[in-house]
Amino acid sequence: MAINQRVSTWQDTQRELSSELLEFQKQLFTVTSLSELGINEAILDELVPSFDNLPADKYDLELYGWDEPKRFRAQTNAKVVLTGETWSIEYLPQEAFTQSSAQDDQRAKPRLFEMIDPAVLHNAEFQKMILAGANMVKAQFPYVTQLKIGIHQMLIVTKDSRDPATNSPEGMHQDGLNCPFIISAIPFVLEDVQGGTAESIIYASDKTTELWRGQLQRGQVIFMDDMYLWHTVTPMGSEHADILTRRGIFGFDFVILDSM
Repeated sequence: MAINQRVSTWQDTQRELSSELLEFQKQLFTVTSLSELGINEAILDELVPSFDNLPADKYDLELYGWDEPKRFRAQTNAKVVLTGETWSIEYLPQEAFTQSSAQDDQRAKPRLFEMIDPAVLHNAEFQKMILAGANMVKAQFPYVTQLKIGIHQMLIVTKDSRDPATNSPEGMHQDGLNCPFIISAIPFVLEDVQGGTAESIIYASDKTTELWRGQLQRGQVIFMDDMYLWHTVTPMGSEHADILTRRGIFGFDFVILDSM
């Protein structure tokens, strides 16, 4: 679908889904893997230790009324610039961000997180992962030459099957950063996660029609629209009550800065 046709169709997101609009929205996400994107999956084991050092998300206790942290998080912004056929990466100073412009959205409060470990940011395969995402955006918007990419590293934990944790405590949502596309999740850590839990769900613009549902495995990637589609993750259950259950992911938000 042509870019101008896609833009005009954004005006239809609140109306009842026609068969044509539903078919269009089915094209706005893909589930792939690091290996399919040309990334060496050895990175999965290389970066697992970095999740052990993530600071607790101090905002969750206030936002969701939790008694103790369930999420641990770091975040970094990068600017990627295309010169000829080559992307370059520049990591930017830390800055606060909000995830929605709606005043009643709990995520509207500015939040500032610690920077992701430089050893992660400068890992060669991790940088290839960033640029693979940039190329996926460029495949949708061929004119793109500069992007700002928000990189999110998150770990959720629970020891009690009666107290599940989730990467989406806000429920069904859009990331709300005016990003045409996001990588909502790439799992790196899956420890004692019960089958049938921690399922990613992608919804159409009517917030009802499920387009995809599944428990992502390590190295799987969801690349999706964040202007039409909605997404969530179901609570993570524990296989064993006496073992710390952990799910660690990277996510990316892509903001177009410039184009030809």
